Amino acid sequence: MKKHVFTFMTFFVVCMTLMMVSCSDDDKELSEEILVGKWVMIRYECEDNTGDKEIKKYSISDEYDIVELYEDGTCHNYCKLIDESIYHWDNYGKWILKDDKLTLLYWGFGEEYEVQIIELSSSLFTIEHSFIDDKGPETLLGTETFTYQKID
Repeated sequence: MKKHVFTFMTFFVVCMTLMMVSCSDDDKELSEEILVGKWVMIRYECEDNTGDKEIKKYSISDEYDIVELYEDGTCHNYCKLIDESIYHWDNYGKWILKDDKLTLLYWGFGEEYEVQIIELSSSLFTIEHSFIDDKGPETLLGTETFTYQKID
């Protein structure tokens, strides 16, 4: 009898372990609802292909780089300078989320940026963008990582 109980308990523990491991894929699914809102960049990191690194931190009140993602799939990216009437950049476009890739198409530049979402919560949003040399053979020049905080 003890042998059957031991076998059953071992089987039960193995099944529970497998079930817990298989559930982890569900956690990686990103939600468009969390992305919708106003985000302000609080950290910028750039690393080039030689290993040189640049890190800049910003206060929310700086409103250095603002991204607004709307429910209808449109977006607004802008940077305020000096006063409320002067913008360093002011771009409108659209956004698409597929898996862990966020595509941003800005009409002002006519450029499309595909970024990978590294972290996403209800208050923080971190994306990574790789840039390549487009003048010759595609050579990775470096990566940029942007961290945004959601504001109301």
